[in-house]
Amino acid sequence: YHRWLTQNGLGSGARRGIVVGQAPGKNRCDKPWCCRPLQGLAERRVAKLAGLSVDELWLHFQRTNLVDYHPGRKGRSEKHIATVTGYNLHMGDGDTFPLKDARKAAAALPLREYACAILLGLNVGRAFVQEGMLLGSQVKLFEEVWIEGCLVLVFPHPSGISHFWNVPSNMERAARAIRGVLTKSGLISKSKQDDNYCA
Repeated sequence: YHRWLTQNGLGSGARRGIVVGQAPGKNRCDKPWCCRPLQGLAERRVAKLAGLSVDELWLHFQRTNLVDYHPGRKGRSEKHIATVTGYNLHMGDGDTFPLKDARKAAAALPLREYACAILLGLNVGRAFVQEGMLLGSQVKLFEEVWIEGCLVLVFPHPSGISHFWNVPSNMERAARAIRGVLTKSGLISKSKQDDNYCA
């Protein structure tokens, strides 16, 4: 890793970024590699939007969930019940989110140690709405704020459940946002990013 940093113009003491997710999925197992935050489609999407390969993404970033247990699934929204509305796209409404536990974890996260933090989804963003965190009470996607020298970005949750990713202009906006944060935080130069943002 240190050799890679040197080859890419980064000192061995260079700060990394951190990607902050919500919680493990319902299929979590006891093996550490099995329940790492942001795997599969989600990590490929974030990497592509950032202009990086998956391997490059994790060389630049650490990753964590705010909550270390699966909090359970949300009840099915009536507007998504096929027998009521004919809706037959996404078959789940996602997981519940224990905001109280998440806020405790957010307050304990040492953001000063990171160049930037990518908060995956509005729920994670809301966990940082507390004294000393500086995020506004109405968290918005793509909101950026400096906290303890770390540039924090509220990023759309990369899950395939989200309708957000069905809109091409949203993909473009997300790519501009995450690449801008990488550059502004000094984590990676624009010249190191792939121009292809499609994911």
